[in-house]
Amino acid sequence: MLSGSITLSGGHGTGAAYAQKFAEVQNLAGVMELALACATFGLIIGGIIGGPVAGCLILKRGLEPDDSVNEKGESMQIQEQDTSISTDTLLQTLFYVLLCLIGGRALASLMAGAAFTLPSFVWCLFIGVAIRNSGFLGPFLTVHRSTVDTIGSSPCRYF
Repeated sequence: MLSGSITLSGGHGTGAAYAQKFAEVQNLAGVMELALACATFGLIIGGIIGGPVAGCLILKRGLEPDDSVNEKGESMQIQEQDTSISTDTLLQTLFYVLLCLIGGRALASLMAGAAFTLPSFVWCLFIGVAIRNSGFLGPFLTVHRSTVDTIGSSPCRYF
């Protein structure tokens, strides 16, 4: 599993988190090195193969950039929304991050004796996905995109 989708899709961080769980549960030696080597292999091979394959597909299908989409891939309709960051949107977004961390840790401790084991960050991701996709329930659960982008791209990685 570590030389498959865990490391090749998830990368170094996911591989390291799962390797720690494998080392604890299965008592395997050298599992961290294996996970990081597989993630590095996936990163290198993806870079070597991905660029030329994408270039060939673009040329083969005659694809051109769409003017209704900006550089980030967002449609112009999404870009026209209010992008100003206020204290309220910052506090709400930080509250959601805190909720993801606390809820994810709580779920990880509840599921500690389950039939399958997941690293605690996966449970945090599940909470984040639930929050992000629950915006249809009301305006109080909508996530402010500009604030999330700003926090995610900040050089301070305390989250």
